[in-house]
Amino acid sequence: MPEPADRPECEDDPDFPSGPWTGYWLEGGCRFRQDLGLQFRKGCVEGEGIDTVGRFKITGTYDIESREVAWEKAYFGAYSVGYRGYREINGIWGVWENRGKRGGFHVWPRPEKKPEPAPQKERLEDEDEAVAAIEPGIIYG
Repeated sequence: MPEPADRPECEDDPDFPSGPWTGYWLEGGCRFRQDLGLQFRKGCVEGEGIDTVGRFKITGTYDIESREVAWEKAYFGAYSVGYRGYREINGIWGVWENRGKRGGFHVWPRPEKKPEPAPQKERLEDEDEAVAAIEPGIIYG
């Protein structure tokens, strides 16, 4: 395992966590989902993602003090879209622009999924006890 000095420095600011993000962009009154993997490091943001158009790469900048973010979303083998936004309590909100078109967007860190505990079954040894445990009105199957 590399020593801490050999690892890329990531920001400690919890408002810009590296990892999975999700959200949407708006166009023509419709909301389109996007999933991103972002890395925030020393004022630079980069990553990749996918949306209804296709796969893309993200490269841009952010500022912890002003909370401003700007990046280019470049679809592989196609065009790029400029994004400018601001980090607020519920994520990054802003505007995208491309070829004279523009619309809004919102992305936020995807919550970590915690594994659910396996359901525990009660074991009833006595048949009478099992019948007594059946509640009326509930369908068992």
